Amino acid sequence: WYGHKAIVDVLLSRGADVHVESPKNHTALWFAAVRGYDAIVEVLLAAGGVDNDYVDEVQVAVRNGHMSTAGLLVMASCHLNHHHSEYLSHVLRFACEENRVDVVRKIM
Repeated sequence: WYGHKAIVDVLLSRGADVHVESPKNHTALWFAAVRGYDAIVEVLLAAGGVDNDYVDEVQVAVRNGHMSTAGLLVMASCHLNHHHSEYLSHVLRFACEENRVDVVRKIM
């Protein structure tokens, strides 16, 4: 799908499972986060519901400089996560390790 939202829309309309994993245990959401495909991240979140904290996806988005993608994932996770401050602390720690001042500023 390579960032083509229309293709993702067709696949989902035909029953594609958003939770299918690659041999390395990555989902379509992870691949969209790696590339910073915000529109696809939004579609996949809506199609699959919020069912985990998306820590891996947030980390790859941050590592690759996709702050808006990371923000979408953090917001989706915060709706699910009962330990909101603990989750943000984890994201903040990762941002510090990666020297991502832009992420630290957004969180603080």
